[in-house]
Amino acid sequence: DGIPVCLRGCNLGNWFLLEMWMLDMPEIRDQHSFMNILTSRFGKKEADRLLEIYRANWITGRDFDLIASCGFNVVRLPFHYSLLEEDQHPMILKKEGLDWLDRAVDMAAQRNLYVILDLHGAQGGQSTDHTTGQVDVNRLWTDPQNQERCIWLWRQLAAHFRNNPTIAAYDVINEPFGDTRTDRHEPALANLFNDLYKAIRAEDPRHIILAPGTHNGVEFYGDPVTNGWQQVGFTEHFY
Repeated sequence: DGIPVCLRGCNLGNWFLLEMWMLDMPEIRDQHSFMNILTSRFGKKEADRLLEIYRANWITGRDFDLIASCGFNVVRLPFHYSLLEEDQHPMILKKEGLDWLDRAVDMAAQRNLYVILDLHGAQGGQSTDHTTGQVDVNRLWTDPQNQERCIWLWRQLAAHFRNNPTIAAYDVINEPFGDTRTDRHEPALANLFNDLYKAIRAEDPRHIILAPGTHNGVEFYGDPVTNGWQQVGFTEHFY
């Protein structure tokens, strides 16, 4: 609306995508391994129930109160695609997953906090890192079906949140670093982001869309004006 907003906040990590270092369980490689352990011990139904109990308690309204009390005005909400869509049932939206996102957004709104939706683990994996949910997968860049599913998912989210003023931005893919050694995936990333942009804009003309940088920066995207992009920002994760 023409009013500058300076976003200052934090991530709600380990809520909708488990990173084992946050649980102090370094002996477990990733979320995929963790869920396999639960499933082998208790069965899939019980493993899913235990994960729901965890989600209900890891972040609560008290955490949002603390965040607001620090003077922050935004939270970034990392999530794994399996919260909303399963490999066994591609492009079928899980209502319970959407309910979790709605719950988080509602708790933020009650405290005048914005939310950045962050696809932290994309279909097929966007790097070899554990932060995608599964180590050494990295198939997003070479599998058209995974790319199609990613585009589909963001279109569903854009349709659902398009009129929600609590949403600050759509962070479409976290840290798309590929094999972390080469830049071979960057043309595929540029093409995928352009397709994601079009899919989101078909549902939501207003919210900011964040284009993720790689270890080489963001120049490979080209000129946003030439690309026809509006309301686009860029993210960099330098370590």
